[in-house]
Amino acid sequence: MKTFNISIKRYERVPQGWIFGEHSKEVQKTFGRKPGVYFFVKLPASFWHPKTFKVRSNFILDGYASIGGKKRKVKIDMAAVWFEIKLLRQSFASKEEMVAYVMRRSSQNPWLIKTDDRKYRLGTEINVAQSGSEWLIVDCELGRNINEERIPTAELSIYSLINLFDWQAPHSEVRYIGKNETRMMKRVSKHEKWGPVTALKERNDDIAIYFMEVEASSADVRPDGSLKEFRDSNVTDTEAILIAEVALIKLFDPLHNTGSTKGEVRDSERVQVLHRNKYDAISVHFELVGGLSTMGTPKAGFLAAHSACYNLR
Repeated sequence: MKTFNISIKRYERVPQGWIFGEHSKEVQKTFGRKPGVYFFVKLPASFWHPKTFKVRSNFILDGYASIGGKKRKVKIDMAAVWFEIKLLRQSFASKEEMVAYVMRRSSQNPWLIKTDDRKYRLGTEINVAQSGSEWLIVDCELGRNINEERIPTAELSIYSLINLFDWQAPHSEVRYIGKNETRMMKRVSKHEKWGPVTALKERNDDIAIYFMEVEASSADVRPDGSLKEFRDSNVTDTEAILIAEVALIKLFDPLHNTGSTKGEVRDSERVQVLHRNKYDAISVHFELVGGLSTMGTPKAGFLAAHSACYNLR
């Protein structure tokens, strides 16, 4: 049995406002030329309460955030936040080692104050004036010393930290699935589905785009039971993305992909390349991680992982 496997292992969530606002160029640079698929997703609104945040011991900030309509107290480990930076993870074995190294640069009364923790508390404050519901802006002593004064502020996205610290949020609903095209940002920013998607948004909802990187591979179970896995050069990356799109739409059946899920996957024009290369099935696997780890639709259910297999014969 010869199977074409599609998996989504890497993804990035982008707030709707970034598509149209000051971050649009950054999004275009990051995702504009990457092949893949994108989801328009409705998720419960989550936001900061900046005035409630205080600087505590052990590089912790605590305060309140509303996550999925519920106000709760949260703790933010700023050492862990900075240690998420790839270069720092490559340079230090642990966040503790990173802190010990960078805090040597601190100018917070080095002769009078001996502990890094105390220096951090003196040199860090919440910038309430610049903070908002989506971003918590922190004038951060760790950031000041990591970047040697160039970027002392930390801009904390609530959705990124929900994932990082596993603050569980209610499930998110896939409303539309499309494919990344050559000029992806132009397509997404002027997408005809924005109207229908936002029209059904309720008061406590947000809309986000998830950009998904598609990984395609092939597997062939031979008559003797042995398994051969390979990358099929007869199926181009563009064809793989088209196949992924139709399979994911069939799996989730999003509200605004009207007409796209009618009929069987095997009858789609997009899978004809698989018929020509004698494939028997398409397998699709999609998995999320972190606090925003439950996504789906009423048809597919709201789960952390989704899988399906479609016969082509």
